[in-house]
Amino acid sequence: MPLTLPHRGLLRRALITLLAPVSATTVADQHPLTAPLVSRNLSPFETGLGMPAMAAANALNKGRWNLTWDLHWASHAVREVGNEGDLELDGETRRQDLRLVAGITDRLTLMVDVPWIHHSAGSLDSLIDGWHDFWGLPEGDRADQPQDKLRFAVSGTEEFALEQGASGLGDVELGLAWEFWGDERQDLAAFTQITLDTGDNKDLTGSGDTAVAAGLRYSRQRCVFSELSCHVQAGLIDPGSLEFTGRQRSLLMFGGLSLVWQPATKLALIAQLESREGAYEVGPLSTHDMALWGSLGLRWQPGTDWVVEAQFSEDLKVESAPDITFRLALGRHW
Repeated sequence: MPLTLPHRGLLRRALITLLAPVSATTVADQHPLTAPLVSRNLSPFETGLGMPAMAAANALNKGRWNLTWDLHWASHAVREVGNEGDLELDGETRRQDLRLVAGITDRLTLMVDVPWIHHSAGSLDSLIDGWHDFWGLPEGDRADQPQDKLRFAVSGTEEFALEQGASGLGDVELGLAWEFWGDERQDLAAFTQITLDTGDNKDLTGSGDTAVAAGLRYSRQRCVFSELSCHVQAGLIDPGSLEFTGRQRSLLMFGGLSLVWQPATKLALIAQLESREGAYEVGPLSTHDMALWGSLGLRWQPGTDWVVEAQFSEDLKVESAPDITFRLALGRHW
């Protein structure tokens, strides 16, 4: 029987209803606005441990790819004296990353990250001191350290000091993620990452060995309410053989939680918490059995393919991460 005009209208509405969830899912897979933040612990003696940055569990569609430039700028202020040795961190670290993420299939995603790391005396001390004075916050070890000087030093069974500015290629990261389960609201993925020994441990731009990590990621859209997305990540790291101690943990646990609130179409606010088990078992670097830091970020999408991000991170467990880290990022999506 030929379709009459009313029948055609009903058929068109039915097709739109059926295809709408598919289109929405496709846009979400390709949309970077609700992803977690990239937040790194740049503590000089632990920056190259190979901890994967947080990412969404949902894969990029096949043939899609993202290119992002990152700048992390961290300020360090630590002075610890103990029976097993001393630790002093006074200076700044800037890490720039060029990161490519590509959809190999609709469920398999490849990541390549190339970092450039620069340690220096820096220029943030006055700004941070003023911030502490304005809010009445304690200065901690900053009160006992000179302004805008560089000294990353550890003593004990291992002796090391970096007092001159240094920069160079960091440890390159290669990652692969497989989204093995998902529906229109939630996704679950397994991932692995190899951190290559391309940096130089003599100037703290690398760890001195290859690290391997693996874990799981879970993402949920409309988490609690429609504008909120939730992401969880957990796994293990084999950091390889570290430079500054004879005894270390062979496997390090890590994890993270990210909440992304999207109050407007092109704007997102992100709160994130991350933790990693301490790598060292003896000496002055073993004082923290767990590193804990939190981040707050703002993400803006000025156009269809561009994303701008700004954030800051604080050490929630004192001295287990830099005193404060600022981040700026610019991304392009194809």
